[in-house]
Amino acid sequence: METERNVYSAEQGGGQCPVCFLHIGKTGGTSLLSAFDKMLPPKLVCPVRQMDELEAAEKSYISKFLLFRGHFWYSIKNVLPRGTRFFTVLREPLSRVRSTYDHISRFPHGRHEVVKRMSFEEYLRSDNDISLEVDNWQTRVLTSEIDPSQTPSLSLAKKRLREMAMVGLTEELDVTLKLVSRVFGWPEVSGLGRLNSTIQPSEYSDLTDSAREFAARKNSLDVELYNYGKELFGELVRVHVLE
Repeated sequence: METERNVYSAEQGGGQCPVCFLHIGKTGGTSLLSAFDKMLPPKLVCPVRQMDELEAAEKSYISKFLLFRGHFWYSIKNVLPRGTRFFTVLREPLSRVRSTYDHISRFPHGRHEVVKRMSFEEYLRSDNDISLEVDNWQTRVLTSEIDPSQTPSLSLAKKRLREMAMVGLTEELDVTLKLVSRVFGWPEVSGLGRLNSTIQPSEYSDLTDSAREFAARKNSLDVELYNYGKELFGELVRVHVLE
């Protein structure tokens, strides 16, 4: 993982080393996005957050921005400027899975009408066209493996995570934000709020042992990826925060 202190200061406007935040759903990314709005001038932040729209954009348009952020697959790298530095935030997989279910079942969403009638266990065991986001989703995002019939490559996901400028953790969002500032040289901000968080998140007390085991098996790659991400996060903290 790159650990040098790069900077491209916000006052420079334009420049080298653009940054892409891969926002994995239900990892606290929405809270970080609100912080980025305070760290950077709006003209440097790409307003396009949908992958298909960004893929269709002209290179001359894309070249204007310092920060790209959205629910992108890693393959978005193919359309971004050469040298773009990536970062993402990982979350303890089973907590992320539960938060995903709670969000879809409680709020209007693409599959809300279907999922709201399901228990969490039913959701876990449903076909992947309903619940792909809880099938090693963090590994899928980093490998761009969209096909639910295919198993994403953990080794490739680790490699890409290791090559990123930084990785943050949902459980350490305040420290993650400090790292963003120090790794990329952006102004520091404080008072990070929690946006788009599920109200009164459910617990696992209503799950059978077999359901817990099923959820763990369905996210076994994400568990390994998360543990690896914690190691990288610890290295970054030692270099950029503790020194």
